Amino acid sequence: SWMPEQLQARYDLPLGIVGIVSGLPSASQVIVSCLAGYVADRSVPHYGVARVRSFAQTLSMLGMGTGMVLFAVAGRELWLGMTWMCLALAFASISVAGVSVFHFHLAPSRAGFLFGCGNTVGTVAGMVSVPLTGFLVERAADPTNPWVPYLLCAVICYVAGLLWLCFARRAESL
Repeated sequence: SWMPEQLQARYDLPLGIVGIVSGLPSASQVIVSCLAGYVADRSVPHYGVARVRSFAQTLSMLGMGTGMVLFAVAGRELWLGMTWMCLALAFASISVAGVSVFHFHLAPSRAGFLFGCGNTVGTVAGMVSVPLTGFLVERAADPTNPWVPYLLCAVICYVAGLLWLCFARRAESL
């Protein structure tokens, strides 16, 4: 993972502290994903499946994008930067109440196939993003504080969130 190395370079942290600090965003994901799933399941009877899943996914993408922008501009303030990164990944985990389960409601008889397709797209994106991030960090004006990969991630999140919102509205009428 790039995060421990990036944190060590960006904040000049001792190696022992890097492991603890780099685990904080994952801890925020664990907590928020459990809460998001619970809240979404309790909301479905009141607001409907499509509306709850669409809201969760849109909130996830737009919140993650905003967290990435704030992390990119946080500079070298460790706790401010980590607060924004934890916020970004906490918002990302809200997708467990959105796209991660939406296909089970949309097409229950094809849910496994749709889930597999979604994971394939995510895996390909992961295969592309790791070398792209390395490329962008190596070519950054300040490799210890590269902002372009975070802003690129934010743009992708914003575009994906808006596209999800547009297409999910069509699914509500199915």
